[in-house]
Amino acid sequence: MKLKFMVVLCLFLIIPECMAIGIIPSSQQRDFVPGTQEVLGFTIRNTRDDMITATVNVEPDSEQYLSIDKHEVFIDAKGYAEIKIMMNIPESMPPGQNKLFFKVAEKPTGEGTIAVTSAVRSFIVMDVPYPGEYLRATISAQDVKIGEPVPIIIDITNDGTDNIPVSIGVINILGNGVTDTIPITFEDIGSKASVSKTFEWQTSEARVGEYATSVTVEYEGGSTTADTTFRVGDLIMNILDVVAETVPQGWRARVDITTSSKWNEPIPDVYVQVNIDGITAVSQTETVGPWTNPVFSTYIETESMELGEHSGQATLFYADKTEVSDFTLVVSRPVNMYMVIGSVVAVCGVVLLVAMFFMKRKYSK
Repeated sequence: MKLKFMVVLCLFLIIPECMAIGIIPSSQQRDFVPGTQEVLGFTIRNTRDDMITATVNVEPDSEQYLSIDKHEVFIDAKGYAEIKIMMNIPESMPPGQNKLFFKVAEKPTGEGTIAVTSAVRSFIVMDVPYPGEYLRATISAQDVKIGEPVPIIIDITNDGTDNIPVSIGVINILGNGVTDTIPITFEDIGSKASVSKTFEWQTSEARVGEYATSVTVEYEGGSTTADTTFRVGDLIMNILDVVAETVPQGWRARVDITTSSKWNEPIPDVYVQVNIDGITAVSQTETVGPWTNPVFSTYIETESMELGEHSGQATLFYADKTEVSDFTLVVSRPVNMYMVIGSVVAVCGVVLLVAMFFMKRKYSK
């Protein structure tokens, strides 16, 4: 078992050195043209410091569409090798994006040893139009600071064989008590063509937080939808929760303060200070990432604190601002160490006596 563990550990240690292969570009996309042929080029990259041999093979589901000029290539250290892939496009394929896969793998060297090699898959996307009308929508929106407009970008692609003269729809924006709609219209979208529109949603009356936005576009042949989210931020941090563990008197108590950033940028020099019964504790200073919920920890010495509940206050310091939250720390009766030690010794003695009894019984037989 120990040997197996060491082997697995060694494999994990050498895997980063063995991830030697990359493919440029990672994929390619082509429009469907029935009954034609096309040759596409890919580049294999060797990231290692020594020469490798790479094998190139089409995956079984794609063999009727793809063929390769050479199935084995030699690549110098830190070098590159070119391969050509022939696409044999049939008269018909299923509508939509058909992915045709091939794989490049490092050929293992040596015999009688464990070899860890790398492999990577790549693919060619054959974009086959749907019969008739078929729209596909995408929507994107970026995070902004409060008071700035939110750019909402709508892209509509006609993946059908027919032109679409007109399509209408609506953008919906929901969140933080807001329900807003923006009507949209797209005209003259040809087959395999795309159109894009950008709308600006004003945040002057919005509240800080996350919003959901979606688009629905209807046309004669059907409808299409897409959705995304965006955030409206401000230089605000909140204390979400303060948790103080119950500890025996004389022990060190840990106080965890969970915070939340509502800002789109990092906030440097953030820390928390805890005050309770004239005792002050300060957390480490951190840079808080955008829209994260970091936890700050502080530690309170309880030697001078009486038994029972103690009310404290946690203050969050950031960007010349503060946020305050109250909490309660419970100090319980101190632990009698002599009793603990005595109990441990007693248990050990019982275990020892039982063990001696069974050993004596075994040897007497």
